[in-house]
Amino acid sequence: MDVDKTAFYPRLLTILEDISNAHFVSLDFELSGIASKQPGTSRQNQTLQERYAEAKEAAERYRIIQVGLTCVGQSDDAGAEEYVVKTSNFPLNPSLELDVGKELDLERIFSFQSGAVDFLLKNNFDFSQPFARGVSYLSRVEAITAKQNAKDRGDKSRFDDIEIAENDVQTTQFLEKVRSEIKQWRKDGKSDELLIMSRTLHWEKVTTPDLSSFDRRLVHQFVRAEYRDELMTMGRHNCIIIKRVDLHREARYQKDRMKRVKAQIARLTGFRWIIEALTGGSLHEIELSWFAKDPVDGSDIFFDEQDFSARFNRAKAHLKTKRPVLVGHNLLTDLVYLHHSFIGQLPETISEFRICIHDLFPTIVDTKYLATHNCGNINPASSLEQIEETLRTQEIPVIHTHPHHTKYVNKKAFHEAGYDSLLTARVMILLSANLEAAGAYVPEAADIRATSPSDEDYDTAPEEFYDQPLGEGPDGNGPTLISDLNMGRNPTKKKTLNDLKAESQAVVVSPAPKSTKSKKKTNGNRTTSSSRFATGTMFDALVDKESSSERPVQHNKATTNSSHQSKSILNPNAPSFGSPSWVTKRTSDFRVATASQEEKDKENEVQPLMPPFDCDFWRVYANKLRVFGTVERYLDLDPSRAR
Repeated sequence: MDVDKTAFYPRLLTILEDISNAHFVSLDFELSGIASKQPGTSRQNQTLQERYAEAKEAAERYRIIQVGLTCVGQSDDAGAEEYVVKTSNFPLNPSLELDVGKELDLERIFSFQSGAVDFLLKNNFDFSQPFARGVSYLSRVEAITAKQNAKDRGDKSRFDDIEIAENDVQTTQFLEKVRSEIKQWRKDGKSDELLIMSRTLHWEKVTTPDLSSFDRRLVHQFVRAEYRDELMTMGRHNCIIIKRVDLHREARYQKDRMKRVKAQIARLTGFRWIIEALTGGSLHEIELSWFAKDPVDGSDIFFDEQDFSARFNRAKAHLKTKRPVLVGHNLLTDLVYLHHSFIGQLPETISEFRICIHDLFPTIVDTKYLATHNCGNINPASSLEQIEETLRTQEIPVIHTHPHHTKYVNKKAFHEAGYDSLLTARVMILLSANLEAAGAYVPEAADIRATSPSDEDYDTAPEEFYDQPLGEGPDGNGPTLISDLNMGRNPTKKKTLNDLKAESQAVVVSPAPKSTKSKKKTNGNRTTSSSRFATGTMFDALVDKESSSERPVQHNKATTNSSHQSKSILNPNAPSFGSPSWVTKRTSDFRVATASQEEKDKENEVQPLMPPFDCDFWRVYANKLRVFGTVERYLDLDPSRAR
């Protein structure tokens, strides 16, 4: 569903309800530019701080111009174990409308990057839409600044006085005439106000206003200095109005003016209301009447105020008690832009940024990290398209599209934010279920909390090539390397680190079988394909919004002579293994020898639902952002885990 500026507020209540009921929410941005390496810079890996500094500089220069939002919930049908996705695509206006910016004393300066523009044009991006139909927004800092500007406008004493030169005869005469006019007006008492329209004033019978901005400031300053508690001035486009001070009237006027300004700021907050919903922020300034508009033409419609109020209050209550899990692909850049666009000034260090983001989003999942956990020192091909292609034929868990959000049912729109957020949601559901079913184990949760290891400390199952050729990337060049670590549904079952030491750290994940029947072991030869690795072309970075500074690592094809002589593709010197050791060892460690093969296979089936967020599976995968091309290789957002 496309949601432009006309449809935004009419749709907002439903969107807030969807977010409040969501199992998780996936986000994707399209940007006017990204950080890029300058010619002559080092090809060596950066530190996370260096990468963050680049992203921060880019976020302060470029803007978000499109947002994709997919809310994923479980089906309302009784007993149904399936997911329903609702995807919305928002054009975002990076500018401020002229009258709005002028009234609130706000200004934005932003840029477009030529490479980003070319990339988006090749993907059929309409650059007129953000400006013509884009949803407005104000960051938290911009809203505070606008309110302060409004207060300052009501405080005339904030202006510095103009110093008049002794030899400026004309200005001196002008002020003397103003003084004379004020005295005569007060003496007569015939009118409630005095209009100063011309520098030559009324003695020459001038009717054409000719006050300059300098003259206006002089009048304001003069009245403030000589009649502070008696008279007040009000600026108009063609004159200055002088009135007698009425303290009660002035207080009411200032109160009403600030009320209007706050209402205007609240409405201009726009898309940030969705960010506030995701981060547990306040929604109390939203007016119910905003929802009572036709989403097509913006005209007023009749509405049930009690119904709107009940729905809105229910959504707010849910959001206060349960903040949605945020999911994205290659999230570091998106989170930097999100903070700058909707929250405010970015911190100087990656450590401070990490704390800020964790406060805003306690649980984050980066599907790029999910797909590349323990990939060693190589950069697997892990773009969103490649991973989704690998999982496309997997039918479990079941994913349905809500009937009001069918835009992408029969349409591919790569690099449209809405479509990419939908792919991210699909990858999140399918890959997490796939990884859990794969059966690799890590130390128990208690051990994890005690040792707080890095992601490279978690061993995974040995590499295994499935019989299906579906592990290949979309271009068919070779399999995409995807991590196979998972916690399983029973945290008491584990595989010791000693058992796993000689095994590889990455596997090829193929889609789960189309039926729920138990998997059968395949005898005979298995042939592996060469791995495809991420490349570093300049604007390939826009696919994942982050370029890697590492050169692709070249590896020879790994071949197998028989099912009992296979080698790890990451470590050709690793010991041979036959059937996957994580299956046999788990069986021998945790099952009686007489257990049936059917029971063993059933445990390895992909479950109808992804791992719940309160299980130990997510202690490994959540709150870690993949950052290829850096020394650290990932950013841990959880402050309880020491790096």
